[in-house]
Parts: sequence; structure tokens; C-alpha cells
Amino acid sequence: MASNRFDSISHQDPSSASLIREHTSQSEDNSFLKTTETKSELENARPTHRSKKTAATIYTSFVRWWPELLSCTFAIAVFLVLALVLRPYQGKILSSWPLAITINTFVAICMLLIKASLAMIVSNGIGQLKWVWYSKPRPLEDLQQYDSASRGVVGSLGLMWTHRNGRRMIPLLGAILTIILTLVDPFGQALVQLENCTVVDPSIRSTIATTHHANLLNTDRIYILNGGAMGPMMIGMLNESLIPPVTFDCPTGNCTYPDPYRSGGFCSKCSDVSDQVVATNESTWYWEEANFTLSVNTGSQYVSGQSGVLQMAAQRTTSADTIASVQVMGSQLTQCKDNSTTPWRCRTYGAAVCEINPCVVSYTGKVETGNLKETVVATSEVWSSGVETYNNYMGSIDVSCLNTSERNALQHAGFHLKPDTSWLAYNVSFYRQNSSYIVVNGSDVRPECIYIMDRQQISAMNSLFFNDGFINTIVSTMSSPTGLFIFGEIQWQAIWNGGVMDFVDIQRAFDGLTKGLTTYARSNPRDSIEGGLGDSFRNGTSYRNTTCIQLQWQWISYLATALIGTILFLIGTMIMTRTSLEVNGQDYKISILPLMFHGVAFRDPEASFKNPGFIDDMTAEAEKLYVQFEPAERGWQFVEKKIT
Repeated sequence: MASNRFDSISHQDPSSASLIREHTSQSEDNSFLKTTETKSELENARPTHRSKKTAATIYTSFVRWWPELLSCTFAIAVFLVLALVLRPYQGKILSSWPLAITINTFVAICMLLIKASLAMIVSNGIGQLKWVWYSKPRPLEDLQQYDSASRGVVGSLGLMWTHRNGRRMIPLLGAILTIILTLVDPFGQALVQLENCTVVDPSIRSTIATTHHANLLNTDRIYILNGGAMGPMMIGMLNESLIPPVTFDCPTGNCTYPDPYRSGGFCSKCSDVSDQVVATNESTWYWEEANFTLSVNTGSQYVSGQSGVLQMAAQRTTSADTIASVQVMGSQLTQCKDNSTTPWRCRTYGAAVCEINPCVVSYTGKVETGNLKETVVATSEVWSSGVETYNNYMGSIDVSCLNTSERNALQHAGFHLKPDTSWLAYNVSFYRQNSSYIVVNGSDVRPECIYIMDRQQISAMNSLFFNDGFINTIVSTMSSPTGLFIFGEIQWQAIWNGGVMDFVDIQRAFDGLTKGLTTYARSNPRDSIEGGLGDSFRNGTSYRNTTCIQLQWQWISYLATALIGTILFLIGTMIMTRTSLEVNGQDYKISILPLMFHGVAFRDPEASFKNPGFIDDMTAEAEKLYVQFEPAERGWQFVEKKIT
């Protein structure tokens, strides 16, 4: 039965067999088509899978490194806050700092936050690089080097020695950054320097005296110079540095008057005319212009009934163009040094003519520690003659002071103002007392632009300079029963100086005389009630000493270097991790858990594991033991490798 059934199955109808073969053939064709379609779909899907893998890699990096990325962002933000907050206070006074904490405390806090953020990144990065390092067989001892480097400077120095060949730049950079971050604090303290400084204080007014119309006359006698002017003049002839300073007000003790300010005063000018002196013999000199004869012979000259050796003579001459013109001649001069610097001493005599004139002086000034120092920047002697009928004033206008309407009024009145005109001489034809304006040929000009010298004061000065005791004088050696002595006014004796006199000494004496007179004039202006322009003070700038903030920006570059280096280190560490280890695997960083869970997989546990009990023994074994971090039976482990 069975055989029959088998036979019946085996012997099928030919047409049925043909159908089976056809069905089989169609199935094979369909299977081939499906296989072809599947391969085509896989090939088309490969770019998409590759893109997804790249996206997954980036995503994994961000997920596993988000604390470091957040710390990096935080460090950058604090760095920018530090720079932006400090920048507006460069050179500012310390009291302008707005925060409740001091500026040094603010810098210290910012430095601490930046340092902590960057140190965490570097420490974790070095810790991660040890796992990357063991992507190939390495000495187990290097594991300790990386772990120590992630903890401080000493370990970083050891890691630098391990990678001294420079083949591993990222670990080397991490070790260097660890050392750099250790030094952030002292460089941060150097960023802000608190220095003593002087700053403008607009709340304090400072002034210095000038005059447009001085009051030099004695209150009782209109043609006599005020006795108060004599002292500064005499002192100036002897030593102008001893002249009392002009009136000024500087409450802080430090003020400046940088813009040139002007004041009426007096100027001198001396000329060396020694070539006009003729030597009549070896011991006598004659100056024809001055009608001087000086001789070394005792008794050869008789001055005021006194006999002696005439050493020096000075006399005032009449001049319509100046307040005073003084002729000075000296002899018996000694101590020749050089003919170019001491010509009078080298020839033993000399002569000079000096003039004194009213002028307007331009100054700049400053007060330091309560002491005034002025510098003369320009002088002007442009004055009207002041000799017209009913005109007792010499006048001068400061053209730079005029406004447009005043310029137009003066030009309309017939005055010629050229582009380079600085001073304008004019006659005061009418003076309006107790008024803000002076009428000049029908033109109104503000008082602050006008300088006046009246003829009464000039006459008083002429009287003074005609006085025998002041200008017309001699210096001679006089004989007496007790011996020789010097005769003459004390100021001229000081100028002659025992024969150590030269032309520069004459010029210096007359400069000092006019400076002393100008100083007195500036401090004693003629009041407007008395027919003058009133007092005039020039405002200055007051400074006070305080503490200022000085930022040493070169030190912030140190912090910027550490920040940029850490960013590059973080990027390099993430790239090395992704290219050396599994995508979703071994971002262990500084964690010791992988060692606890995985340990070392020895090739021959019985032969390799010697159970060292001391750290020195462990170190010795680690130097000889090469391992590689790779997949093993228990997952990823340090697997012992044989290095030949």
C-alpha cells in the first residue's frame, strides 16, 4: 500500500510537473527581483544612514559634554562682562565705581568664576584623553600620569614629559593650560592698578589776576608812583624769582590756565652798544653818546663831590617814544670765561642801552602744590600815542577778542583790520564812566578787549626814573680813613657784583624790574568807579588729587589666551573621542567607575596577576604591563597586550 502510494505520488501527470516547474521558475524570478529591489533600497538609504550617523555623533557629543560646553559658555560670558564693565572706568576716579563691592573684589570674583569653569573643562578633558590614549597598547603607568595631570600642576608637568616628543598635541595643550590657569589669579590682580592722579574738579573755581587798566598812582599825589610798586621793582632787579606772585586763587593747590590770557604791563629791551665805547688810553674809556668817561685812576672822577674809582654808571635819557631809556656802562670787569658767553668780562668793560615801555603780555600759567608758575608766550607794544587834545590815554585793542559786530563797527569807523592783525592801536576819544562800553571813535567795544595806559601813570614813572637814587647812579670804590668801600645804590652794587658783570646781567635786571612792576599792576587794577575798567580775573581749571583706576589691558590678554586655548582643547578632545572610541560609549572623563567595573583583562591571569601590595610594587608592574582599552568578554576593558 505504501509503495503504491509512493509510486502514485512519484508518477505525476506531465502537465502537472510542467506547472510546478513554471511556478518554481516564477518564484525564483520574483525572489531575484525582490533581492534586487532590496539592494537598490539599501544603496539609496546609505547616504541617509550616514547623515543620521553624523547627526547622532554630534548629538551624542553635546549630550555627553553639555557640562563642559555650558562651562565654556559661562566663562566666555563672564570674560565679556569683565571687559565691558571695566572699560568705561579706564582713567576714571575710584569714587565713580558704582558697585557696592570694590573693583578689585569684582575682578577677583570674575577671575575665580572663569578659572573654575576653565579648570573643570581642562580636568575633564585630560581625564577623557586617558581613555583615548589607550585605544592602542600603552604602558599601564601612563594611566596614573593622566590621572595626576587632571588634578594639578605637578601631574601636568609629568604628562608634558610623557608627551615631550610633541606627537600628542591635545594632551600637551591640556597640561600647559593647567599650569596657565594656576597663574590666573596674580595676573588678574595686575589687571587693575589704583594710582594717585590729578583730576579736573569743575565745582571749584580758580582765578588769576589780570588788568586792563592798572592803578599805579599814589592816592594823594596823582603824579607820584605808588610806594607799593617800588618793592617788587627793587626785588625784581636783584632776583626776579623773589618777586611776590600775582594775585591768584587756587583752593586745591593745583590749577592750570592753559589758554593764553593777557594783561596790561611793562616790558624792557636792552641792546649791547659796547662798540660805541672808545678807549682813550690803557685805563680810560669814553662813551660819546652817553658822555661817560671811566678811569681806573683814583680821584679821576668827581661825582656828587665824592672822589673814588668809578666802576659803573647809569643815567636816564630823554625819549619821547619810551617811558624810560637808560644808559649803563661798567668797567673793572673780571673773570673772563669765554668771549662768546662773557664778552664784557673778557674786554673788562661794556655798555648797554635799555628801554622800558608799556605792553600787553600774554601768559600761560599753572599752580602746582600752591606755587604759581607763569610763562610769557607773547608781548605787544602796539599803542596809540595818547597826545591828542583832551586825550590822556594810550589804548590798544585785542583783535582776537572782538566779535563780528565790533569788527564791522571798527572798520566802518575807519580802522583797517587785516587777517593777520592781532592788535589795534587807537585813541580813546570818550570814556563812559560806570558803563560796560567804551566809545572808540563812535564804535562800541567791550571792555575785556581794551587795554589802557593813562598819561598820568607814565609821568609818574618818568619822575621815578629821573630820581638819582633809582636810575641815575654810580657805583665806585671810595676811600676813607678805615680803607676802601663801595659807594652806590644797593641794587646797582648787586648788578656790578664786584666786577663779575656782563650784558646778560643788565638785561636780567631790567626784565626783573618790569616784571615786578607788571605784577603789582595786575594785582592793583583801577576800579571802574575811579574811571578805570575795573578788575579782571581769568578763570582757570582746578584739579584735585585723588585715586584713579588704571587698567593694564595687556594682562587681560593672558586670560584671553587661557580662554581661547581651553576652547580649542575642548574641541580637540571631543573630536579625538569620537574618532578613537565608540559613538555611544566611552565618555568616561575623570570617572574611576570604569576601572571599578571593568578592571584589567589579563591574557594569562595566573601568570600576569601578582597581587602587588605596595604602591611602589604597583608602579613597577605598571611600567612593564601594556594594556589596550577595547571590547572584551565583560564589555570594554583594559586588555593586556604583549609588546615585542
